[in-house]
Amino acid sequence: MNYERLSNLDTFFSVTGSLNERIRSSTGLSDVKALTNRMHERCATTSVDLLISNICNQRCPECFFREQGGDGVNSIGQEDMDKIRNIIQDFQHLSPNKVTVYPRELTTDLRLLEIFAEQKIAKVLTNGKLLDRPWVLDAFRRAGIKEIMVTVPGNEDSYALYTGESAETYERLLCNIKTAVDSGFTVDAFYPVMATNIAAIDKTINRLSGIGVSSVNFNRVIPTGKAVSLPDAYFLTSELLLEFLYRINEARRRFNRRQIDISLYGIKLGPNFYNKTTFQILAEQTSVWPHHLYEYLCPMVGNQYIGVSYETSDIYPCFQGLSFPELQIGTYHNGEITRTKPVLSANELSEKLRGQCAKDACEYQSLCMGGCRMTAFAFAKRRGEEKPLFAGQDICMTRLFDQITK
Repeated sequence: MNYERLSNLDTFFSVTGSLNERIRSSTGLSDVKALTNRMHERCATTSVDLLISNICNQRCPECFFREQGGDGVNSIGQEDMDKIRNIIQDFQHLSPNKVTVYPRELTTDLRLLEIFAEQKIAKVLTNGKLLDRPWVLDAFRRAGIKEIMVTVPGNEDSYALYTGESAETYERLLCNIKTAVDSGFTVDAFYPVMATNIAAIDKTINRLSGIGVSSVNFNRVIPTGKAVSLPDAYFLTSELLLEFLYRINEARRRFNRRQIDISLYGIKLGPNFYNKTTFQILAEQTSVWPHHLYEYLCPMVGNQYIGVSYETSDIYPCFQGLSFPELQIGTYHNGEITRTKPVLSANELSEKLRGQCAKDACEYQSLCMGGCRMTAFAFAKRRGEEKPLFAGQDICMTRLFDQITK
């Protein structure tokens, strides 16, 4: 075992030992079979997102809201509001909690807050550029918004690279975040991770902590949306993965969770099977929403997610699937769902997954089922591979940890 490397990644390890030992320590279940049985026992549930491609005041390269050939929604009128309410009502029976509404940039269409209030959605996602307008925060407060998630892609340089905005706008963004914090809102940050902004992690966390941000969630940029045209040099590679994880680990050591929580968002780097929470999510022993509702870690497996495009009424198996017409799985019309593609089943995946996610190549396959299917798909399509839905992951931190603990 490489103890030096392991000590530099200690915040990622809450359980060690063999896979079955980690399962027992995390869940009390005996082994892989017992855990997979528990996964299959849970009721089938579906998460529904309504994706609204309204106007935005920023041009981020990873923006996935614009469908191929689509024009977007220029403004939200009463007819739109009525249609949105009808769509929510039609899908309410599928989603165990609520239909989640995702505008492209909420602050450019504040009327949508009526829907947020009706659905009791207390958290919003924004690029933060308009948080210095007093009426924006006032509107949030009246709608019952408690938490604001702001996209902060690193320092001044990486912000300018990611958004096309100026360094002055970056400083304004940080001032806007502090204004929201001082106004009583909980503010969290999304940090889109690229090869070009890993070095900015330390400085960015320092600044965000200093202005009262509660958490930073690192989300890997993948070639979807406009990012399909980015050069390879922008994307995180397996060679950079270890450097990235070292930087996150060091930041966690310097800041305790009462100061700022530092986490990896989703499973775009592969799930961490040295973390108790991963096993507890699969065993339905945690209330982390909505992941504890899914049979597998990625809801594309078994079609436990529906992304409804407001613009076209097409349905996708992942919100980032809007980028790829071939991923459309159905349509919605007058309250009816018409499926045009078969469900991506676990049995089919198990047999057809390739690369490091193949059945004979990975002991975690029955639990993981290839991780984030959109990540694998996007990179395989970029490489020109056939049947990209069955591609293995290009990066997996669990496999990296396996090498370190040997």
